[in-house]
Amino acid sequence: MTLDVYAICYNEEFMLPLFISHYKAMGANITIYDNLSTDNSKEIIINSGCTYIPYDSGGQIRDDLYLDIKNNCWKKSTAEWVAIVDIDEFIELQPSLKLDKSTMVRTKGYDMIGAPPSRNGVPNNMYSKYCMFRPKQIREINYRAGCHTCSPVGNIFVSEETANLLHYKYISKEYVFNRHTVYESRLSDINKRFSWGIEYQNVIKEDIEKKIDDLTCLAIKI
Repeated sequence: MTLDVYAICYNEEFMLPLFISHYKAMGANITIYDNLSTDNSKEIIINSGCTYIPYDSGGQIRDDLYLDIKNNCWKKSTAEWVAIVDIDEFIELQPSLKLDKSTMVRTKGYDMIGAPPSRNGVPNNMYSKYCMFRPKQIREINYRAGCHTCSPVGNIFVSEETANLLHYKYISKEYVFNRHTVYESRLSDINKRFSWGIEYQNVIKEDIEKKIDDLTCLAIKI
């Protein structure tokens, strides 16, 4: 199986080596669209042999630009499969997963607690999204805002079995609080107008701490 992976990045120097290692172990070619990161993200991407493509959002979170990239970045791929993911999203293909007749992979999403290789997670259907498909069979993916839902066009045959989609957001309480605080400061007017990224508005540390405590109590071994 040949696989092209596409992702968007802003200041991901912690997660990038883990992300790149995971998908390179799957034999993937990786392309990362970097939103002019101010940390070491650019150097990590280039030095890891990934394709680096910068894009400028004017220093703001612009989900309209983000959506346009994800809906179009894969269209020139010649690989059998493409995966359109975020830096904190790790797809796992189980050996039993049969993909020979499928054009889209059904996923089961999990919110993971801690950094990879943590196996503690909580099922989250919001992350059970269609992020891996055959580019020669799907003409348009038509992600909607947030890219959790889509309206694909083409030869659509969804796999009966699921792959895991592990979402490594909840690394630690301090990690999440710091990231959300930065995201809140970068939210664009268009995001605020359409309530895109609403979870980053009015960041309260105690709410984040409670969220992680609740998830930790519910977590199971994946």
